[in-house]
Amino acid sequence: MADGVVLAQPIGRVRPFWQGFLLTIVTAGLYAVYWNYRAHHEVHEQFELASENRDEGVVWLLLGLLVTPLLFVYMWLFVGNVEYVRARLGIKQGVTQGLFLGILLAAFVAFVGYVFAAVAFVGLPEINDETAPEIVARSESLALAALAAIILTTLLVGLAYYLLQRDINQLWAAFGTRLRDLRARDAAQQATVAASTSLPEDLPTYLGDLGPHPVPARAAHREDGPSDGRPNRAPEDEGA
Repeated sequence: MADGVVLAQPIGRVRPFWQGFLLTIVTAGLYAVYWNYRAHHEVHEQFELASENRDEGVVWLLLGLLVTPLLFVYMWLFVGNVEYVRARLGIKQGVTQGLFLGILLAAFVAFVGYVFAAVAFVGLPEINDETAPEIVARSESLALAALAAIILTTLLVGLAYYLLQRDINQLWAAFGTRLRDLRARDAAQQATVAASTSLPEDLPTYLGDLGPHPVPARAAHREDGPSDGRPNRAPEDEGA
């Protein structure tokens, strides 16, 4: 992790996956929109990825709310930034961009299947004495197909986001450990020099500033001593 490009005050936090999953269901997907923005924004800001020209992709998120496939572009950027930061922190590779989007693509196909099944179910002809057995059988098949498709969609989307939330939680845990280590080192160094010099009281802004505080240079000699640091000797008698 490069010093000087990571904010020392934590912005993000560990989030339980199941809490977000339930909130997404209760809010009919609104929480998922918020999470997609917030979780990515925290990583992007904490590690100052803009300074490395890594896109946050908010425009793609907004466009994706209007045209669903464009969300794939945003998620590609999101997962890529998480992968990048995890590599900087020395964490083993988690879910990749290809795997995450592959799972979402499978979920999208399953959802399209649900839509077709639902439309076909609604479009069934009216039941009469002649067609009743056939229509009932078809309606039952379409209802089961629609139910299976929506369950499969939910499971696949849940799997993709479970893996991503897991990777983000591991990222924040590693960042917290690194931050505590640096602050403990800084505190120990401050204690070492506290008896002989005063230290600045302002808190560091970046992790790169959490190293030892600069110690004022000490005088190489006492005020009544020579510049070479040797002790004073009594002057010899002139008459000796």
